[in-house]
Amino acid sequence: MQKIWDSKYTYRIIALGAIALLIIGVIPLLIVGQYAHPCADDYTYGIYPFSAWKENGSLVQVLYWAAHQAKIMYDTWQGTFASAFLMALTPIIWGEEYYFLTPIIMLVMTIVSHFCLFYVILVKELNTSKSIWCIISSIVTFVMIESMHSPVNAYFWYIGGMHYLFMHGCMILLFAAIIHTESSSKRWKDVLLYVAACILCVACGGSNYSTALTGLLGLIFLVALKWFLGQRRAWKFIPLAVYIVAFYKNVTAYGITYRQANFTQSDPIKAVIDSFIQCFHWSGQWMSIPICLFMLFLIPFFWKAAQNSKFKFGVPALVSILSICVVAC
Repeated sequence: MQKIWDSKYTYRIIALGAIALLIIGVIPLLIVGQYAHPCADDYTYGIYPFSAWKENGSLVQVLYWAAHQAKIMYDTWQGTFASAFLMALTPIIWGEEYYFLTPIIMLVMTIVSHFCLFYVILVKELNTSKSIWCIISSIVTFVMIESMHSPVNAYFWYIGGMHYLFMHGCMILLFAAIIHTESSSKRWKDVLLYVAACILCVACGGSNYSTALTGLLGLIFLVALKWFLGQRRAWKFIPLAVYIVAFYKNVTAYGITYRQANFTQSDPIKAVIDSFIQCFHWSGQWMSIPICLFMLFLIPFFWKAAQNSKFKFGVPALVSILSICVVAC
């Protein structure tokens, strides 16, 4: 029995089953997505790019007016310039009949970003088989998609999905790029990874504040880990510098100053304490029985990945602590 379980053939069969499960889970969302319709901020953000495309059919003009819309929101509402720019590029610029692309964009970003991160961690860093990578990536992504707290806003509304789900995917890709530089042995690949990381830093630093802050803390952790491991070349810190500048521009926007005047200011320490209270509250709400069962199902595969790895980590409790902090963030 043990020999059968350890065979590569068995893992390949399970991997195919996991991928099939993911595909089956996504198909109904794509079918329903054909009936998605723009509303509310889709028109607000897309009005200038839509007019530019209708008048002269120039993609350059569309991008220019998307940037103009981002500046308007930056000055009057909030500093999330990267999100605002991408939100202005709603599919209805080219016609409402193209709005069905919204769930496709969001689902593809979710799947691709997490498959990339798991590939870097499991295959490149831990030397795990691609079958194990496919199993873990497919199951985790499937559970994430099927248990989405607000699927309407995540998949079928372009503005909501772009502002949160898509930008979250950018953060996951950023982590994948930074981690992948450790397993890359070619200089040209390192350059491409760091260029991609810098672009993603601008996107994440100028995104919604949950993603922006989480991404910053995650990047600081990865850079600190590199420093601890002796990788102290100045150019390795360029992505973090880019992120800090983008994040600073985000949180210091005049629109935020104007908007915050309508809210009661809270003590920073109390805000942190409240964030942990909310963390445990929502974790209890979200940890359903199906999710726990899927987590139990994945244990043997994570165990197998750990068995094949030479990586040693002496403080596993730190991972749990940081995970709780991330959710609280």
